[in-house]
Amino acid sequence: MLNSEIKILLIEDNPGDVRLVLEYLSEKNFRRENIISASSLQQAETIIAQKDFDIVLLDLNLPDSKREFTLKSALKFTKNIPIIILSGNNDGEAVVDSAKSGVQEYLVKEDLTGTLLEFCIKGAIIRADAELQLRNANKFKDDLFSVITHDLRSPFSALIGFTDLTLQELESLSKKEIQENVTYIKDISLTLLNFMENLLSWSTQQSDKFKIEAKKFYLKELLNRSLEVSMHTAKVKNIDIQFNELNGEAAFADIDMIDTVLRNLLNNAIKFSPDNSQINVNIKIKDKIVIEVVDNGIGITQEELNNIFDISKKRLKYGTRNEKGHGLGLLICKDFVEKNGGELSIESKAMSGTKVSFTVPVAE
Repeated sequence: MLNSEIKILLIEDNPGDVRLVLEYLSEKNFRRENIISASSLQQAETIIAQKDFDIVLLDLNLPDSKREFTLKSALKFTKNIPIIILSGNNDGEAVVDSAKSGVQEYLVKEDLTGTLLEFCIKGAIIRADAELQLRNANKFKDDLFSVITHDLRSPFSALIGFTDLTLQELESLSKKEIQENVTYIKDISLTLLNFMENLLSWSTQQSDKFKIEAKKFYLKELLNRSLEVSMHTAKVKNIDIQFNELNGEAAFADIDMIDTVLRNLLNNAIKFSPDNSQINVNIKIKDKIVIEVVDNGIGITQEELNNIFDISKKRLKYGTRNEKGHGLGLLICKDFVEKNGGELSIESKAMSGTKVSFTVPVAE
């Protein structure tokens, strides 16, 4: 980020110190119109609610706050904006306390120079951004583990429980009842297999050693691969999968990743579609290849759509035959599509079906 682009909030009540800081910033090509000053915490809070800032320069001695409470009060409304303290005192204890509170720098005013201020501002912004990314990554990891724990425990518990029940009552069950129980066990096993395949694909892709192997492939080959698996699941519910005629259309992407995407979308469409219905796979050639999976199933509410890619939100949903949907597959689809230079979007209304579209680059 260029100095001229950095937006600064200076919280300082001493006019002389304000002028001095502005002079130092001007020397290093920080634009004056991007620097706003506030003489109190109350004024700063009002300003920060209306404008975005990249950095806050904070004096601890302000007219509406005691020195020992200023930082704590400022942290409440500055949120994730990095803070640099500008102090008139070289207080070792205050330096330690401010660092523990997340302050990026503690500078003594009499030691200030334009070069020092520039160096600290840029360093603070870079560190704060890295810390935010790390926090988000850790939160994503925690949320993911929570989803995995829940979505593995529940079907395994059901599988073990139902198997035990079948074994205990085996002698008294009719052939039809045994067939129904075995079919149920198979359905749970397939759900677990799909979940584990998604996890394996995603975890492999997250590895530093993983490389996206983008190459030219024909869309007919992709459809054949994806439909080979999906047709078996669709047959159980007597669902017809239709797709438009293809000739020599070709894409440029990692076919294994795009196959995972299409299989997941077809699996979702089958899961949430009623028996004896139809699913359409539409392929359109524009500046990119657009692939649509359209069903006439139970659809998605607006509230669900708003949170559909937020892993921290509970997304457990049941299909038309009580098949569990955990939402992890869609997160993987979005990730895989974007890593291949495409975009994924969802259009849906409750009880009105769903259309999921994604794009992949056209092969030259």
